[in-house]
Amino acid sequence: MREVKADIRLDPAWRGWVREVLEQVRFWPDHKAITKELTAHLEDSKADLLRLGYDWELAEERVLRSMGDPAEVGRALDRAHRPWLGWLWQVSRWLAVLAAAWALMAVLSNGGLPDVGKWIRPHSQWDEFYRYEDTVDFPPPFQAGAYTMTVEHAHFDGDTLYVEMIAQTPKFWLGAPVLHGCLEAVDSNGLRYADGGAPQRLYGGSSTQGHVRSTLSIGVYRIVGAPEWIEIRHRTAGWSFRLELPGREEEAP
Repeated sequence: MREVKADIRLDPAWRGWVREVLEQVRFWPDHKAITKELTAHLEDSKADLLRLGYDWELAEERVLRSMGDPAEVGRALDRAHRPWLGWLWQVSRWLAVLAAAWALMAVLSNGGLPDVGKWIRPHSQWDEFYRYEDTVDFPPPFQAGAYTMTVEHAHFDGDTLYVEMIAQTPKFWLGAPVLHGCLEAVDSNGLRYADGGAPQRLYGGSSTQGHVRSTLSIGVYRIVGAPEWIEIRHRTAGWSFRLELPGREEEAP
């Protein structure tokens, strides 16, 4: 009749020895792998003694004694499984999974991987096309849903207000906020400016297709009546901000 061998992992002496070893190893995610490795080593050594004619209990006792002091073994394993290295490896694995998911999502939604450089440093049209000096005081950054909006530049020439903004969000899967067709404005005289409306005109859009950081441009045209301020509103998202306008320069006689 074939002998059924006991599972060494169920032996109380072996479980106690392993427990003392693991108490010295601070990086707990590796405990399972360490237990498996130690058990495999003990079973291989015991199999060698059994082939030499040792009985089961004596072989187990000899091998466990040869494994050494559990505290000393544990300290040696702790040096090999340093917590900061272990957590660094774990974090790198999680980041790799997130990066793969992000890349797959980008390919499925955009047909290809986006330009990450533009996400970090979005293109600005201010210096390239407008070349205006800032003549309007900026409001402080404000929250607009998932985005933090910051006015970077603003210029008013008495007829047209040009604004450039940066939209930032930690939700890297989101694109730039949609402005086109969603904006309206009202000035201190009660005059309203609609996106595409006449005779007053308002335009808003993103000059980059970035994530994380996006550049937004807004223009309010045909401003009349020398208003003191203009408030720009996003009709669907509900956020708004106000710009105090400088007065018109008096014409020289």
